[in-house]
Amino acid sequence: MNEIGTQIGTAMLIPSGVKTGFSTNLPAQMYTCRIKSAARHTPADPLKKDNLNIKFSCEIMAPDQVTDEAGQIVRAAGRAFDIYCPIATAMKNFESSFELLGKLQLLRPEGGFVPDEVINQANTGMIWFSCLIICEPEFFTTKNLQGNEVAVLVNGQPMLKGYRIKFPEIAQIGGRVEVPPGFAPPAF
Repeated sequence: MNEIGTQIGTAMLIPSGVKTGFSTNLPAQMYTCRIKSAARHTPADPLKKDNLNIKFSCEIMAPDQVTDEAGQIVRAAGRAFDIYCPIATAMKNFESSFELLGKLQLLRPEGGFVPDEVINQANTGMIWFSCLIICEPEFFTTKNLQGNEVAVLVNGQPMLKGYRIKFPEIAQIGGRVEVPPGFAPPAF
């Protein structure tokens, strides 16, 4: 079992249900996460309609709280993020899906995968994994006279909206970890 898997055990704190409205900067470190749900996803851009992905909607499960760079305790558990897994063979990064699904132990024994099977397994809420989470600043934006999106400036500086979790790259996924004993995903 990896280092993150040993941390969760029976002493893990389960999130209190706060799921949105997070805007604090989390320290870049490994977190224990789970896939809440999965679905087929096609980009809104009609030119990319053939770029089919599986969108994994994930959340941080542990640790419950962390200390940020300023020394303040901030809530980590419940922070949401997405991971996209390419499933269209025409996509240039299609091969990366095998590495991602392998780390999550979602490949068939013979090494392949069927997207609907992966989605069904992920929708159980019982796929837990370790992941290096990195946040990035997000700024308020508006449209200028030319219709381009620009940052809202206050005293010459962009106005900070908060911090969002960057889409994790495959190298940031540590691998699958055991589900804590007694955990039952919430019924929606």
